[in-house]
Amino acid sequence: MNYNDMPGLRWSTLKPGLDSPLAMQYALANPRPDSAAKSLGRAVHMLALEGRDPPELPAVCLTPSGALSTSAAAKAALAQLAADGVEAYTPDDIAMAKTLAHLLTLHPVAAETLDLCRHRERAWQATIDGEAVKC
Repeated sequence: MNYNDMPGLRWSTLKPGLDSPLAMQYALANPRPDSAAKSLGRAVHMLALEGRDPPELPAVCLTPSGALSTSAAAKAALAQLAADGVEAYTPDDIAMAKTLAHLLTLHPVAAETLDLCRHRERAWQATIDGEAVKC
């Protein structure tokens, strides 16, 4: 089953609770905003840990220079991707993510760790004190 489709709280949601219940309550009430850096990190994660390519934006979403288009067709395509829960990337974003994922393989400690982790991504879920959790 896909991690995102699994019922339960995410590890990143539970982690502040290790500090205190108040920290978890604050984190739930004040989610960290998404950013270009987090998006790039998700693309690198797909490449390095999941072994899959990040989805590329449809051509209708891009101008000839590779920037995001503001056309009605592009807006409709982006809205459909969002409705489908798909995060897609520009060719430049994918190239950067591939570069960063490759650099991980060149770093001695990261490369050794990745080599040891044959099954890099495994979803796990459980019920703890009546609450569904996943990681």
